[in-house]
Amino acid sequence: MSSKGLKVMQSNRKLPGLRSANFDLCESCIFGKQKRISFKRIGRTPKERKLELVHTDVWGPTSVQSTGGRLYFVTFIDNHSRKTWVYFMKHKLEVFEVFKRWKTMVENKTGLKVKKLGSNNRGEYEDSEFKKFCYDSGIRLERTVPDDVSYGINLEASSDEEAAEEAEEEMMEDITSERTNAHAELDDASKWELAMKDEIKSLNTNQTWKLTKLPAGKKALSNKWVYRINEEHDGSKRYNARLVVKGFQQKEGVDYTEIFSLVVKLTTIKSVLSIVAAEDLYLEQLDIKTSFLHSDLEEEIYMQ
Repeated sequence: MSSKGLKVMQSNRKLPGLRSANFDLCESCIFGKQKRISFKRIGRTPKERKLELVHTDVWGPTSVQSTGGRLYFVTFIDNHSRKTWVYFMKHKLEVFEVFKRWKTMVENKTGLKVKKLGSNNRGEYEDSEFKKFCYDSGIRLERTVPDDVSYGINLEASSDEEAAEEAEEEMMEDITSERTNAHAELDDASKWELAMKDEIKSLNTNQTWKLTKLPAGKKALSNKWVYRINEEHDGSKRYNARLVVKGFQQKEGVDYTEIFSLVVKLTTIKSVLSIVAAEDLYLEQLDIKTSFLHSDLEEEIYMQ
């Protein structure tokens, strides 16, 4: 309870044994509640006219389907007015058809033409038919870093001819890069497969589970693979695959009674580094592939 709450309870005579609710500042409480400082907001310069630049992105899939069976949605955001259109989809492949319907609707309503379309480098916007449609419609595609649609590099063409030449060069580059990407995808697939096999081997070595039949009245939790690429100090890449269980499918009071999660505080790490620097000690960093931080579970958990 905070000192303010104690003062309120003392003023209401709810704590007869407490003589004073005035406490000194607790530094440990301040450090324990510290959080990251938010990034400074950089002012944006919107376009002068509507539809001069439209940002778009696709989100999904969701863990639960909507009543209409939708798992994805695509957004179109006008850079000038910040007006947003949202369309729900069952599959990512519907992006092209949704974009054509949205383009026809918004151009008929405003009497203006879509000039530029800002998107990330995801596959739904790299389709050859999508690019050809934009090229034929005079829409210039602007690409940004994946998962960051709002901040892109805006390169203005000095003329329509220059933009057309650039679009043709991009189409030729895409044809050439498709073959290179195919070989890269095959190489990545083999690395991910090795990472998954290494994860299964580690789980079996640690006797994480045992195979059994699902008892009557019990519910099995589903699982999910989580993939991540770590950059090493020498610039090489390490492919990590983790098999996790979807614990959010459990119900409190039925499947478990309490929740506990170990959290590393930055203050502790800084303290250790300070001691190492002050005492001129040798610091060694370890990377543990699979670490089990908790004791054996008392509850029975079934995973399928």
